[in-house]
This record gives sequence, structure tokens and C-alpha cells, in this order.
Amino acid sequence: MSQSEQIDAEVTLKEEQERLTARKQVLQTELAQIDQKLDRINRYFSGTTGPTQITRHLQGEGHLRGFIQATVLKTVSGHPQGLTSREVTELLKPDNISQKSIYNALGTLVFTKKVTFQGRGGKYRLASAETLSWTPKNETGG
Repeated sequence: MSQSEQIDAEVTLKEEQERLTARKQVLQTELAQIDQKLDRINRYFSGTTGPTQITRHLQGEGHLRGFIQATVLKTVSGHPQGLTSREVTELLKPDNISQKSIYNALGTLVFTKKVTFQGRGGKYRLASAETLSWTPKNETGG
């Protein structure tokens, strides 16, 4: 084999090595995504929850069942002086919970006597110490 043929073979092999390395990285990324999706599906069918399931968002903008009420209750319980609905909405902005969902959760929490409300423009306050131990049901339905 001549010197130039050996150099051409080395260049060709180097290009093939780079191409295969790049392809391998793409496939590893795709496999990691597939593993993640399969893990979620397997947890759904087994009925077990991951350690962060209560805080993890579902596909799109939805939240796990009970997440919003639990988050609103925790927020209100952390402010013994009470909070207006506007204050609750401002505090929960980082959680990407819509104003309507917060209002619905507050209404449900008042209805179930976990939170009290003092009239129009008033503040929401924790109803009693027993509600601090309240947690949502382990359901993941629509």
C-alpha cells in the first residue's frame, strides 16, 4: 500500500469514526427518552408513584389529581394571617397554576371546611390544625 493510499484510508476511517460517534450519541439520547416514557407507563400500570410525582407536571398544562388543592392548602396554611385570592394567585405563579384553577380549589377547600373565608374581598384562612395532615388521593385520572 502506498503512502497516499494509507493516508486516504486513515482519513476515510477517521470520518467514519466521527459519523458513527455522532450517530451513537443521537441513538443514546433517543433510548434515554424511550426509557423515560416506558418508566412513566410502567408506573401508571403498576399504580406506584415516583418520588416527585406530586410535583411533576403531566403532558401539556395539566397537573396530577389533587395537586392544585394540596398546593393551595399548603400555601394558605403557611400564612396564618390569611390570604386573599389575589395573593394566593401571586404566590402560585411559579407553579403555573391558572387563576381559575386556584379559585376552583379555594371554593372546594371552603366547601369541604378545610379553609374559611370572610366575605367578599376577605381572606382565606386555615380552618383547623387537623387539615394540615390532609393529602390528596393517589389518583391520576382526568
